[in-house]
Amino acid sequence: MNRIFVYGTLRNGMLNQVVPEVSSFIHADAKGFVNGKLFDTGEYPAAKPNKMNQTRVYGDVLKVDDNHMQIVLNVLDEYEEIDESHPQKSLFIRKLVDVNIAKGKKIKAWIYWYNKDIKGFKELKSGIYRKRKISF
Repeated sequence: MNRIFVYGTLRNGMLNQVVPEVSSFIHADAKGFVNGKLFDTGEYPAAKPNKMNQTRVYGDVLKVDDNHMQIVLNVLDEYEEIDESHPQKSLFIRKLVDVNIAKGKKIKAWIYWYNKDIKGFKELKSGIYRKRKISF
């Protein structure tokens, strides 16, 4: 699988700033949504799956060059603070999901679900994360 669904700090052209070492291997593919709930942690968004299919998390599907997928996943796993030897300690976990795209089509992509308690975080009912603008 060579697609990744992003809903937060990796959206809207931020790859170059966040993970410049692999950004040239990643290309915008589609807009879409997954069934889940989105929360604002203050520093970044946190999505949790929603089995009831009542709420959505909106984001971008990114396509990764076939021969660079493992390199990209390694970098993103580190960025998302995944600890393969202790998954319960990981900040996020990577899972394969169905992403709903245009005209009722679905495609498979990797997503990083938040792996901690969301208690105390504000739910973003729109399902869309917008970075805060820094004012000086």
